[in-house]
Amino acid sequence: MKPFQSARFLRMGTWQGQPVAEVEANMEGEQDPLTISLAWDGTAYQAVQVLRNHADRELDWYDNDLHQAFEQVNAPSNQTEVQEWVLALLATDGLQSYLEQVADMKQKQSTNIRG
Repeated sequence: MKPFQSARFLRMGTWQGQPVAEVEANMEGEQDPLTISLAWDGTAYQAVQVLRNHADRELDWYDNDLHQAFEQVNAPSNQTEVQEWVLALLATDGLQSYLEQVADMKQKQSTNIRG
């Protein structure tokens, strides 16, 4: 796949009952961004869902993901390539550092609620 041009955290969500970080990434030479759902498996981030976002922001200003503007995209098929692809995504625009900050905040919030 092509190199990442930019990446940004969108929100926390769920995919098949599993918590995920939803990330928007722009690839070099591509007009439409990817929406990538990343799950933490205890040792590394995994890309569990990759969608190409064809939404027109003037029409879909509320980020509606319930229509045909989102197309399923296949990540690389080779496991090593997938891991390298995810690592390249995480290295873009300090995304991994930001996700770690979000995870730390979530952990502190859950600790504060309980204690």
